Amino acid sequence: MNSNFLMGLVLCTGLLMTSLSSACNVPPFNQNWIVRGAADWTQTGTDCELRASVSAGSPAAATAHYRRANRTAPLRLSFILSPSPALISIDGSQIANLATGTALSVPAQGPAQASLFNIKLTGDSTSFQPQLRFEAACAPPAGLNGICSAQVPVGFGDFPLRITLQLEMGDADAGRLQAWLGDDTSGTPTVSIADLDNSRWQGIDRVSLGLSGVSASLASVIGMQPFSFSEIEVNEAQLFWSDFETDLAGNILATGQAISTTGPIQGNTCLGTPQFPTIASGSTQLDGLAIVHTLDLGSSAQLSLDLIPSVPGMRMFVCPAGSGPSGPCIDASAELLPVYLANPTAGSYQVVVGNVEQSCGSYNIAVTGSLN
Repeated sequence: MNSNFLMGLVLCTGLLMTSLSSACNVPPFNQNWIVRGAADWTQTGTDCELRASVSAGSPAAATAHYRRANRTAPLRLSFILSPSPALISIDGSQIANLATGTALSVPAQGPAQASLFNIKLTGDSTSFQPQLRFEAACAPPAGLNGICSAQVPVGFGDFPLRITLQLEMGDADAGRLQAWLGDDTSGTPTVSIADLDNSRWQGIDRVSLGLSGVSASLASVIGMQPFSFSEIEVNEAQLFWSDFETDLAGNILATGQAISTTGPIQGNTCLGTPQFPTIASGSTQLDGLAIVHTLDLGSSAQLSLDLIPSVPGMRMFVCPAGSGPSGPCIDASAELLPVYLANPTAGSYQVVVGNVEQSCGSYNIAVTGSLN
């Protein structure tokens, strides 16, 4: 897929705007979560670097993420962090998540933690130097509110700094987090948190890298100057693409009306076909039937697509025809927001409508603007 599609897709409503561009990508990080910020992949020599920035006006998020094929396998994630050049001092009130491992489920018996690990950047309120905080979900009685943690002081002169995390899932002492700072990971880890007893979370479902949970005090300092994540390495044994993304599903059958500007597009997912077990590497599971509409766009297109469902849980995706791992489908309606396509790459697209709940029903797609 031509990466200019990602650059041309803007999803916005009111004061909320997301933007996304891609000049390269690091498998398996094939999705972005962006709120009032930007997460851009940039080619730097032979490396592909993630640059994440947020708005100074409000806390925001700009991350790349993926879902794991084997959620309970040990995870090893490594990257070199370069904070925003605007950050020359930092205190304890300034904080941001750098990497997160979202659990498959929150244990019914508690504790109510949704992440199996977090790597956070914060500061010391006396020295105003940075600190790296490593958090791991842990079962009672260890930790506070289900979090076991360790904080490591570093200096601004230590950046760019390689951070390597390894998390193992298991009962009792089989669950542990280790982390190394610097290029040498052969010796004793800088951080070791044992006896996590973390199997009750059923493994890491999603791994995110970038900026999230950004405090207002930190966002106001860094503005839109990015944090850089380079030389990213992850030990996934295989990449988790859906059949649609790898085009292994064969020719996708278009069962709905072609998208045009002559009137509302109507459909009914009850009359669809089960072509898509997952869309966008599983970020949204379509439960059953889906409808596919064709869409042909010129390079000067200015188009808005607004899904109007009759039942809850309906979703719409915009996908380049023959989408592959370098460019997954974009879930553009998780909050039932309109999709704006501005000056996209000319070509054929597919608009997929389905349900994430065990229900189906009719819908309209309001189309405004120009296809060419």
